[in-house]
Amino acid sequence: GKDSMFNDFAGFDENNSPVKISVPPTLLISSLGIMDNAEKSVSIDFKLEGDFIYALGLTKNELGGSEYYASKGFVGKNVPSVNAEKAIGLYNSLSKAIDKELIASAIPASFGGLGIALAKACIAGNCGAQIDLQKTPLEGISRNDALLFSESAGRIIVTVASKDSAAFEQLMQGSDFAKIGVVKGNDLEITG
Repeated sequence: GKDSMFNDFAGFDENNSPVKISVPPTLLISSLGIMDNAEKSVSIDFKLEGDFIYALGLTKNELGGSEYYASKGFVGKNVPSVNAEKAIGLYNSLSKAIDKELIASAIPASFGGLGIALAKACIAGNCGAQIDLQKTPLEGISRNDALLFSESAGRIIVTVASKDSAAFEQLMQGSDFAKIGVVKGNDLEITG
């Protein structure tokens, strides 16, 4: 473990005068999980053309503090919140799907949101995808940029072989999820 008791910044203000900013001492707590079988681990890269792409979890209008807003010079006020009850149900279902070897890839849609997660998975797999944003589970969003870059907590993008999709969808019943696309070609194509 590591304790982060010294969070200091030393630099200069707009008048080129030295400045030191310190935050209160912070303790970093790490947790670990035990995998019963490491051979069932799932990587982030999209694997095979024709695999279905699913969005797990609900995307809300939660751009506050996001990478997207930061790139535009904003902070925002709608920061992500966690619904622990929904998240644990989703994670338990996903864990069962992984254990049954139904998941080909999985990547969290956290920093940067769905758009960045999809791009990372395509780059890692050296492939493309066709995505229909209209199928994404959402609440309170009416713009494509908000849907692509909201950093709502607890969301995961997964791919599933077409032959496994019915079994996967059965396991995910009761959770927010939807098939939003397919691994295909060399380009990431997103429609809204």
